[in-house]
Amino acid sequence: MIDTASAVKYGASGGFSAFLRSLATSRRRLVWVAATVGLALRLLTAPAWGTQDVEWWKAWSSHVVNEGLRDVYGSASDPEIIDLVAEGKSYREVRDATQTTIHFKAKDYGRTRYQLGQPPLYIYSISASTWFYSLFSPELENNRFFNAALNAPPILYSALLSLLIGWAASRFIAPNLAIPAALLYWLNPLVILNSPIQGYQDPLCILFGTAAIVALYERRLTLSVVLFVASTLTKPQGVLILPVVALVGLVEHGFRANLRAWLAGVGTGIVIALPFILMSRLFSVIVGVLSIADSSKDLTRQALNLWWPAQYFANASELVARGHDVWTAVLGGNARVYRDRPIEVFAAETGVDAALVGFVLLVLFTALNLWSLRKRLRSDRLAMISAAAIQIYGYFMLRAGVQINHYFPLVPLLTIVALRNRTNFVYYAVLCALLLIQDLIFYGFGRDLRGFERALSNASLGFSTLLLAGAALVFFRFWIAREFFGAEATASRRANLSSTA
Repeated sequence: MIDTASAVKYGASGGFSAFLRSLATSRRRLVWVAATVGLALRLLTAPAWGTQDVEWWKAWSSHVVNEGLRDVYGSASDPEIIDLVAEGKSYREVRDATQTTIHFKAKDYGRTRYQLGQPPLYIYSISASTWFYSLFSPELENNRFFNAALNAPPILYSALLSLLIGWAASRFIAPNLAIPAALLYWLNPLVILNSPIQGYQDPLCILFGTAAIVALYERRLTLSVVLFVASTLTKPQGVLILPVVALVGLVEHGFRANLRAWLAGVGTGIVIALPFILMSRLFSVIVGVLSIADSSKDLTRQALNLWWPAQYFANASELVARGHDVWTAVLGGNARVYRDRPIEVFAAETGVDAALVGFVLLVLFTALNLWSLRKRLRSDRLAMISAAAIQIYGYFMLRAGVQINHYFPLVPLLTIVALRNRTNFVYYAVLCALLLIQDLIFYGFGRDLRGFERALSNASLGFSTLLLAGAALVFFRFWIAREFFGAEATASRRANLSSTA
């Protein structure tokens, strides 16, 4: 996606460059109007009901506000969990015996029992929002004001991300890109749909993750590792940039610098978990966070990736076996063709362990990505931003069990370099369009306006999701080819060879 030649040699040129200059030097009033439009869209949609996942945030944070942090993950103390492990209890047995079940009455969602499966910074953030809401609604009434309170911090995080992206683009590529890059993210429909319309809390995790890569580019390894740890302790997806952070750290910094950086990262983790450490609930946090893997036991959770066609046709085959018409099933004339299919069921049917295959593919992809990054890094340090973004997308496209919004951390990274030249911008626009269509089909505008996948089924157009998945895989293939083996990547490797000759 991102070309790997130097900004001077392969920078924006011609009409595209003139467009950027005119945008960057436009009247201040127009910039403020654009920024205000982005803010207004977020404030107007902040009360939206979002997806059903929002009810999980409410359940967790309501428990913290009403009962405190102590038992939100689990009721057992650290010594009690140690005793259970010493008795030979398995992880599942320990989890079942100790994890807290939170009872909550949801809105337009049938679930009534919830367990916390996100890291501490996540629960700190949403609990702060809920505590603020409790000042106005002590009973924590489940209404649109509650939605708005939960969406307020992500709006702030998105604003900070826009500023960070603008600063990075102006510093790493060209000074005239600050305003265009910041507005490109701030006004991106995909970004606004994710948060606040669908109600996701992703912006905090990706704020830390993007800042970690920016700090890495600035050769501030310790800060990068600290921010990486903060990202991972917000959402587990933060760990996806670890290979890039680790490789660049080893290549560009000495052993002592790496040791200091990772010790600082450990210290950061301890500080973040300190409330639970002091309450003797650290192991409950670990048990709770590990339980998030229980939600990734299907081939794919509405992610149009490598495993979507397999899940689609497996569901269609089951419909046929139950007496449904072949063509109706294949064309997606029944909404059950979209159902999540457990990996274990698929393995029993086909003999294919999708979890293992996806993991192996990701390992091979990671090795290729790091090899390419190592070759390009000396001649073009922007390659680390490219590598971090493509690492996230590789996970999204190759792993089984991926959920629909797990691609999101790559969007701000790509925005930093999207205006580097015309080709980058086209790739960025196509990717965002593919992801936007996917999100609208399955989750729509949250619970306020949804059902597009059912509309496709009613029109026997469910197979269109296969076309979209195919388009995404083709796009991914071209991105890999351009990133790893394209002309600019080859030029970077030749530059490295000549410099060492």
